[in-house]
Amino acid sequence: MTINDIINSRMKGLLNQLVKWAVQISELLNMEGEFNKNDIFIGFDKEETLQSLVIYNGNDPELKDKTNILHKCKEQLIDIALPDGIVHSKKSMLKNEEIDYWYNFYFQQDYEDFPSYIRSC
Repeated sequence: MTINDIINSRMKGLLNQLVKWAVQISELLNMEGEFNKNDIFIGFDKEETLQSLVIYNGNDPELKDKTNILHKCKEQLIDIALPDGIVHSKKSMLKNEEIDYWYNFYFQQDYEDFPSYIRSC
């Protein structure tokens, strides 16, 4: 049994959207293959990372619709991004407005120390 066996059809649609977004933010224009999800997200595992986020957030009763679930998954993925990966993502395939949003989201977070960061997740 794998983590993909746990994902229902509703979650599969969310997973596909999140996979597409992760590719778009992590692959740079005109530099295919030179920068990828492993370069931006700490500990990225193609078999577990995105699937785990979709399962976790898809079962959160406070996140009622697909848009909120997907947004929360993106937030948590950005939380494990490396600073240089976020800087590089400015040249990614995402639309400028969206990449500016995530760039600002990442760099405007304010944590006093590591424990406060962990508590925020």
